[in-house]
Amino acid sequence: MIASALKQNPGRERAWLDSSIRARMNDRSFLLAALPYDSISPGILDTLANSSDSRIALEVVRNPGTLAATLERIYKSRSYPDYFSQALAAHRHTPPYILRDLYNRSHTTTGDIWFAANPVTPREILAELARTADDTHVIGALLENPSLDCWLQGQLARNLMKRQNRDADNPNVQRLAELVPTCTPGAAL
Repeated sequence: MIASALKQNPGRERAWLDSSIRARMNDRSFLLAALPYDSISPGILDTLANSSDSRIALEVVRNPGTLAATLERIYKSRSYPDYFSQALAAHRHTPPYILRDLYNRSHTTTGDIWFAANPVTPREILAELARTADDTHVIGALLENPSLDCWLQGQLARNLMKRQNRDADNPNVQRLAELVPTCTPGAAL
């Protein structure tokens, strides 16, 4: 229903969705179906972040349009912030101090892949992951992170060559071999 209505309202997606959400604020099923859409205004997302329903608040955190101030409020005000750790670690608007806090206290439960893939993850976290990651998915996420610069690439290469035994069939080794010639010192990959 939501997808169909959005198609019928080209150019007015945000207005339609915001209006529909306001009209159905107590309809959990509708809200959970609507929250993945990126055409919801930050103001509506901020309002929904106040929901006593943790699942709705989690979907607010997962929405790419949620602003940093809303994410920060959820992180600081929820009685069980670990419920939101993975989504916060992956969100591009999560403030750096929250990413640092999450990584330092719970990255083993959150999963390093979310930090590795997030282009706003603080550099020191990316550097630690580049030096220590041994999970192929985490390494793959680092290789695709637009914040991976030549220095981080060098850290990752040393780690990968040491841990992966230069396995030519490993797609991470192949991807790194593709990136090496394109790296100019001081430039992001």
